Amino acid sequence: MKQSRRDDRRDIGRKNEIFKHGIKGIKKITGKYNTSKPLSEVKISCPCGLKWTWQDHGPPINGKGKEARTLVWIQKCTANFRTHSLKMTQEGMEIKLETLTDMLSLLQATQNSPLDLGTRSLIYDIGPWKGENLLSGIEFFFQKNAYHPFATCGNPNCGKVGPIPTSITTHNTNPEQTLPSRSIEHFCDGDTCFTTDPTNFRSNRHHTRDRTFLDKAGIFDFRTIATGRQSVNQSPPSENSHNL
Repeated sequence: MKQSRRDDRRDIGRKNEIFKHGIKGIKKITGKYNTSKPLSEVKISCPCGLKWTWQDHGPPINGKGKEARTLVWIQKCTANFRTHSLKMTQEGMEIKLETLTDMLSLLQATQNSPLDLGTRSLIYDIGPWKGENLLSGIEFFFQKNAYHPFATCGNPNCGKVGPIPTSITTHNTNPEQTLPSRSIEHFCDGDTCFTTDPTNFRSNRHHTRDRTFLDKAGIFDFRTIATGRQSVNQSPPSENSHNL
């Protein structure tokens, strides 16, 4: 009995020694001696601006007058924004934000564009996102992975698949809460909508897509259990090994 206890203690000591040396080895080859390191930046494609093409009116229009009118309009739309950049070219106009949480405000402020501008589309950038954009990039990543695989816009006239999460911040009026509150809106970039979806792309979360393409591809043609057999019935070992 005593010998058995000594052997058990000896085995436990050996395992502890192996474990300690294993942890040291992992820390050495990875160069990480602390339990955790702070995340300083992320690289992920996030919407960070809008672009327009010049509208073709047919008859030639004074290009300088067109740009001047558009510049006055966009300056009014972005008067309350933080840092951003504006670029005008022969093809159209681009505006890029430096703060990702201003994206939804930009979309709302530029809904009624002048006649000189055509349809608008999103501009994406991979980053790296740092500082106050770090949390927005993390939220975009996790929310994008949390969507239903076939998440569809709730507008029956749209049906666009693939929502775009946008982070927003709201400053609290309560003096005890100094930090702004954060939330996520779910944007649809379809031609019919190009706005947030009030159903948060959850209108079809209980639906199942047609899977006939899997049958046509022969995905389920192979059977591990013979036809007419059930896995609950007892089978001889030779048959089990054959099925496996």
